[in-house]
Amino acid sequence: MLKSGWSVRTANARSPTNAKKNGITDSEKKHITDVLARAEERRLREQQRIGRMIDRLEKLKARATGNGITQCYLCSTDFGLLGPRSYAAMCLQCRRYVCQKNCGVDGYDYVRREN
Repeated sequence: MLKSGWSVRTANARSPTNAKKNGITDSEKKHITDVLARAEERRLREQQRIGRMIDRLEKLKARATGNGITQCYLCSTDFGLLGPRSYAAMCLQCRRYVCQKNCGVDGYDYVRREN
């Protein structure tokens, strides 16, 4: 190595043998393992949350008994001309009506223009 440049000491600091000597300290290793453990914990929690959401969706589909046009698709509540129809909202994915009052499914209410 030429050991020339801005400083002779920078060559020693950047040398591969010097980097191997210093290595990673125990506190750095502990910090890395803590970060990896937290990441794994978050991944598992997210996986469980998604699993619960899938189970809930499957149960909703299994219990759906209405026609989604004149009745709530989920609970079969009849929609009237004046009363419960004002609580009906169309689901954007399945394009069927659900009642906001009883079922509480997020949908878009075209009459009120709100979610």
